Amino acid sequence: MIAFFKRIPLGVKLLLISVIPLLFIVFLAYQLHHEKQKQVNIVVAIIEKIKRNGNIILLIESLQAERKLSFDHVMHRNGEIALSTQRTYTDSVLNLLYQSKDPQIMEFDKYTKLGALDSIRNRISNNEIETDAVTNYYSSMIFRLNTFTALSLPVNPVLRPLYNDLQAQRLLSEMITYLSIIRPNIYSILYNRKYEVEILLGTAGAYEILKSYETEFFVKADINSIKQYERLNQNSDYSIMLNVLSKAFGSYKVDSTYSAEQFWEISENGLDEIALLQNQIWNKAVQHMEEIRKEQIRQKNLGLLLVIILMIIVISIVMFTILILSGMLREIKVAAEKLSMGLSGVRLKIWSNDVVGSLAESIQKIDENQNRLAKTADEIGKGNFNVDVQPRSKGDLLGNSILSMQASLQKFSEEMEALVKQRTKELERSNSDLQQFAHVASHDLKEPLRKIMVFSSILNNDIGDNLTQEHRAYIEKINHSAKRLTGMVDGVLNYSIINANDDEMKMIDLNDIMADVLSDLELYIEQKNVHVKLSKLPVIWGIPSLVHQLFYNLVNNALKFSGDNVQPEIIISSDIIATDKLPSGMKLNGVEDYAEIRVKDNGIGFNQQYADSLFNIFTRLNDKDKYEGTGLGLTLCKKIADRHHGGIFAEGKENEGACFRVLLPVKNENNIFAD
Repeated sequence: MIAFFKRIPLGVKLLLISVIPLLFIVFLAYQLHHEKQKQVNIVVAIIEKIKRNGNIILLIESLQAERKLSFDHVMHRNGEIALSTQRTYTDSVLNLLYQSKDPQIMEFDKYTKLGALDSIRNRISNNEIETDAVTNYYSSMIFRLNTFTALSLPVNPVLRPLYNDLQAQRLLSEMITYLSIIRPNIYSILYNRKYEVEILLGTAGAYEILKSYETEFFVKADINSIKQYERLNQNSDYSIMLNVLSKAFGSYKVDSTYSAEQFWEISENGLDEIALLQNQIWNKAVQHMEEIRKEQIRQKNLGLLLVIILMIIVISIVMFTILILSGMLREIKVAAEKLSMGLSGVRLKIWSNDVVGSLAESIQKIDENQNRLAKTADEIGKGNFNVDVQPRSKGDLLGNSILSMQASLQKFSEEMEALVKQRTKELERSNSDLQQFAHVASHDLKEPLRKIMVFSSILNNDIGDNLTQEHRAYIEKINHSAKRLTGMVDGVLNYSIINANDDEMKMIDLNDIMADVLSDLELYIEQKNVHVKLSKLPVIWGIPSLVHQLFYNLVNNALKFSGDNVQPEIIISSDIIATDKLPSGMKLNGVEDYAEIRVKDNGIGFNQQYADSLFNIFTRLNDKDKYEGTGLGLTLCKKIADRHHGGIFAEGKENEGACFRVLLPVKNENNIFAD
């Protein structure tokens, strides 16, 4: 045994010394705490069920009152205010139960007829239901709800004192339910004076069940509850109600001494009396449960405190035993943890030449080698591929990996330099080709169009008087089409050279840009009689010429598509938006804020389903003969927004106007707009 124990690693020896007694104590503490917590949980769960049952009983009492008022309303066509008040109270109690998370009453309105309550209420209010149907609906619903008040207690000595009270409360609840079923039938007999025997025969079963519950109450309730019930059964409205029921079901003839209203008032008072007794028993049970809960918590805490004290004593003894060993290993452990986290600069004292001293010396060597390899990798990362890499051995995985990385990175760096040079030449050639295309398009493509317009004008001036109206229209269409094609060529040119624009990006005051745009469109604004509302705009980062073109196109569009039957209006406003509030699709890198500039009009608008296609090249949603344009204006706007790493979005509604939202960076250009 001694030899075996010596072969166990030092860490395991320390673990056995400290952990085994602690595990035993923890196990005992867990068992004690678990048992006490189980008792507390049982008590808390029962208290919650008792509170839930209290709300259900409130609901049953409220539905009983609503049933009487509904019956009277259908019978006499009056009492609307009292009925409405009672319904409001019933709904407030229902809301308490709907808020409960008790799985036993989850969605209980779907299987207790409560789901049809609103429909029945509407039929009652509209006098579309018979009194029997009202009574049957509320009685069956009350009967079903009463089944929720049953409370079964687990077999537990702690809860034994509560059995009698909870059984008495449950039985009284059942008696109240069956009395609530019987009394409306007696009321109906006294009120209508017909079908007396038939109704009593139909209700006799409920009366027999009521009497069985009363007998069970005398068997299971405690002596104090029985005495209270017996006092209630003498010289009270409850005793009068039971007497009337006893005579009625004994002779199948209702005592006509009392009118329907008198009987209802007496039975209502009687139910209140027995409900009061039920509540007294209920409150006593709840109070007793709270006392049990507090006592169980006190015992649990006391037991936990004793276990903690015992654990402290045991831990102190164990810690004193291993203090010397743990002190020797602590510094090695800290040093090893630093190395595991990638830290360096470990300094250890070599205490002796035994295994602990050898371990400290080995960790010291690991730290030195790690520092040397880290400095080598850092030099390689900076591009110094001439640094000397010396693996510690043939099996040194880290050293050999760094050596392989040095060769791979050097080769990759050389390949990337060659690729960058190649791509740079290709980009320069592409830009040159684009500039040549722009030159050809500006001169060679537009020259025939200019000649078409010139000669069509000459033709019209020279022989226009000799032409028919139809021929003059043809010439006008030729001239108009040539102008439109010229505009499309200009638009395509502008679109194709936006990214080739090498103007410097700088801070732009949008107030100046918008002032220039409105100045350029001043005559058009006056012709259209448009009211322009311009708010103060921010300073953004961009290329002035392109930003001017962007807002020129947006304002020009708003003028072009103004409505005919309203005072044209354009509203230009802005906000600063943080990155976390941006639309989806915006990916950023270093930009904190964006400026959102809105150009809104009350013109003809558009269908929102076409909002994205508006920015496609040559896309037009309107008749080209009625509204001039090339279908490139909004495409240019999106291209310019993309060029500035921003975005543009359209919102609109037919015949109600459109709003274009432009997002541009406020501070710098280091962001990316995702496609």
